[in-house]
Amino acid sequence: MIFTPELFAQTLIAGVMIGVIYALMALGITFIYSIVKMINWAMGEFYMIGSFVQYVLVVFWLGPDLWWVAVPLAALTVFVVGALIEPILIKPMFVQGIERKDDYATVITIALLLLLRNLATALGGPYQRNPGSNLPTVMIGPLPESGARLAAFLCALLALALFYAAHFQLVPVLVIVVGLAAVQYWTSDKVAKETDGEIFWKITNGRGAMPPWKHLPEKERWELVNYIRTLQKKK
Repeated sequence: MIFTPELFAQTLIAGVMIGVIYALMALGITFIYSIVKMINWAMGEFYMIGSFVQYVLVVFWLGPDLWWVAVPLAALTVFVVGALIEPILIKPMFVQGIERKDDYATVITIALLLLLRNLATALGGPYQRNPGSNLPTVMIGPLPESGARLAAFLCALLALALFYAAHFQLVPVLVIVVGLAAVQYWTSDKVAKETDGEIFWKITNGRGAMPPWKHLPEKERWELVNYIRTLQKKK
C-alpha cells in the first residue's frame, strides 16, 4: 500500500467518526458503573438490539424516508428490554446479600452477552445489514461517506456535547451557539435567493438547520417565513 496524504486524511476522518460513536458507548459504560458499581459486559449487545429494531422498523414498516422516526423507537425498545432484564438478573445482586457482587455481575452480563449475540446470529444470520435511508452520500474532505453514518456521527457528537454541557453547566452556552448557527443559515445569501415557497417547504420538511415542523399550523409556518425574511433584511 502506497502512503499518500489523501489516504492519511481519509483514515483520520474515518477514525474520528467511528471514535465518537465508541466514545458515546464508553460514556454509557462509565455512567452505569458510577451508579451501580458494575460493568455491563453486554452493553454492545444492547446497542445491537437497537440496530436490529431500527432495521426491522425501516425495512418492514416505516421505509427509508422515515428512518429518523425509527431512531427514538429503537432507543425506547432497548430501554424496555433493559427494564425487563434488570429485576431478573441485576437486582438480585443488591437484595440477596451476594458477597462478590463484581464477580456475579461479570458472570451474568457475559452470559447475557453470549445469549444475545448467538440469538442475533440465529435470527438474522452472520451478515451485515443496512436498513437504508434517504440521506445522500456526502464528501467529508477527501472521504466519501454515507449520509446515514454521518447522521450517526452527528447524533453521537450532539449527545456527548449535551452530556458534558450539562456536567459543566454549559447548556445555556450550547443553546446560544446552536441558535446562532440557525440564524446564520437562514440569513445566508443562498437562502435569501430562494422563494418563500422553497423556504416554507424547508420548514415543513426539516431541511437546512431546522427539524421538520409539520406539526405547526400552516399559518404559523408562513409566519416563520416572514420572520426569516425580516432577519435577512436586518443582516
